[in-house]
Amino acid sequence: SAYLVLNDGKQIKLNQQMQMDYNGLRIINTNEGKVSFQHDKEVPSASPNKLVVPEGTEYSLQLSDGTNVHLNAGSTLIFPSVFGKDARVVELSGEGYFDVTHSNIPFIVKNKSMDVRVLGTTFNMTAYPEDLMVTTTLLTGKVKVSAVGEENESVELTPGMQSDWQKEGKKMGVKKVNAENFTA
Repeated sequence: SAYLVLNDGKQIKLNQQMQMDYNGLRIINTNEGKVSFQHDKEVPSASPNKLVVPEGTEYSLQLSDGTNVHLNAGSTLIFPSVFGKDARVVELSGEGYFDVTHSNIPFIVKNKSMDVRVLGTTFNMTAYPEDLMVTTTLLTGKVKVSAVGEENESVELTPGMQSDWQKEGKKMGVKKVNAENFTA
């Protein structure tokens, strides 16, 4: 089953319903396969937590700003318990579907090859380390997709568009797609 690695290294298996208080936060895991964080007051920033979703399973997470993330098998998401005031930054390895809560604070999904910057939208990102391509598919809103270390390789996507970043050839492609087919 999926497990959570807290910022102090403690591992929590997410195979049963539970609630626990941890450094001023309440961590809630439901039987529906979804974990969420709640806080009563602002918590000082801490080292990031990591949600690990092994092969053969999938899992959902609600981040502290209300953003919902659904992770596919073989995926990992690194995220803070509480976002800072300047940016909401997470790091994805694998595949995640993001329903980002609208805010004036940018939401950024990073991986080794690309950064996706949004304010409030729904999109899917596939970024498995072993794949030769990183794909971002936009359902609603608008996102800016930028290749890490490549100044001229960025595109803005509108709904129904998909970007493909070829890691080896360092080439960005954009095409119109039926976004529902990539997020089912």
